[in-house]
Amino acid sequence: MNTQIVYALSAALVALSFAALSLVLIKTLLAARQTLESAKTTLKQADETIEALQGKVERLAENANEISADIRNKLHSADGLFRAARDAGAAVRETTDAARQIAASLSGAVRRQAAAIERRPDGGGGGWNGRSSERRRPARSSRRRNCFKARTSG
Repeated sequence: MNTQIVYALSAALVALSFAALSLVLIKTLLAARQTLESAKTTLKQADETIEALQGKVERLAENANEISADIRNKLHSADGLFRAARDAGAAVRETTDAARQIAASLSGAVRRQAAAIERRPDGGGGGWNGRSSERRRPARSSRRRNCFKARTSG
């Protein structure tokens, strides 16, 4: 074979290889372009979604702030009620303590008076409070009287 033919065939083979390589490169670049277009569309949609969400988030934050302020105002308004309830509880506690003290004093006074009446030699004498009247205390049983005399005469 002639060298010129070899060179011509080699040049044709190089040209075909270059054409094939160019076709593959064109297909790859077209696929890359399609991918970039798709990414561009996706980013645009994501940007629109973020903008829409940003507005909603801002409104949500504003609503949360308004609700928080409203709750704070209502709690501040209710402070007087809670303070009054606390004061009423303290007043009830003081009244209960005073009633307890009065009951204890009255009970002690009644016990002392009853003991003083029982210590009398005549067994209590007249009517209630030592006054003679038609209202007399019921008579004690003799068994109890004897028990009392046994204790005191020991």
